[in-house]
Amino acid sequence: MQMKEKKVDTFEMITHFKSIYIGHTSTLNWDTVQPMTALNITNLDTGAGSNGKLTMLNIDTKQIWQSDPLDTLYKDCKCIAHINK
Repeated sequence: MQMKEKKVDTFEMITHFKSIYIGHTSTLNWDTVQPMTALNITNLDTGAGSNGKLTMLNIDTKQIWQSDPLDTLYKDCKCIAHINK
């Protein structure tokens, strides 16, 4: 019986980026309200919509500013419930 050779798709970046910044996947999934970096990718989504903190980053200096948790700023906050797996 002859096995077919599996074709492997390759992906190559056209532009190589020094740093990549992402959001929409809250760091609350990892029980932290701090930005997370792996390799050259930084996740800045610290769960502001789920009672986390709003985070800003100066990409030149890497200085971070964060708000307090939303429910401490807005007493009638109707934040989205965050579910940890």
